[in-house]
Amino acid sequence: MRAWIADYLQFDAVDLVEGWTALTYFAARTSVLLFGHAVLSQSYRNSALVAKMASRLHYLSADRYKLGLGAGWLEREYQAYNYPFSSGGIRVSQLEEAVQIMKALWEQEPASLQGQHYSVTNAYCILHPDSQPPLVIAAWVL
Repeated sequence: MRAWIADYLQFDAVDLVEGWTALTYFAARTSVLLFGHAVLSQSYRNSALVAKMASRLHYLSADRYKLGLGAGWLEREYQAYNYPFSSGGIRVSQLEEAVQIMKALWEQEPASLQGQHYSVTNAYCILHPDSQPPLVIAAWVL
């Protein structure tokens, strides 16, 4: 069985629980379910931080976490939280760089990568799980 948690900061006036908080809570309460985000917007969190959070959750949950990552799409949500809402092409390019940074952190020590949008220099993700968190990519462009 799988439990997928959405990553909305808000969806108009609907009462939502933040995705990382909810997923971590549920992963700690059961050892049966597989967990994942459907999907995290790469725009809302630093890519290196997401790599560390995902690798730790994957490790601490005994490899039951799957990272769903997307380009973001809900413009009014970006506006409400004062995140820049770039064109679809730029958001997809940012998503590509975010994935490159995450993979670098999971595979290199230290990791350095200079992209057009994001970069890391001598960054560590020391507590590697036995395997990287599986990564699911979604890139809706509206």
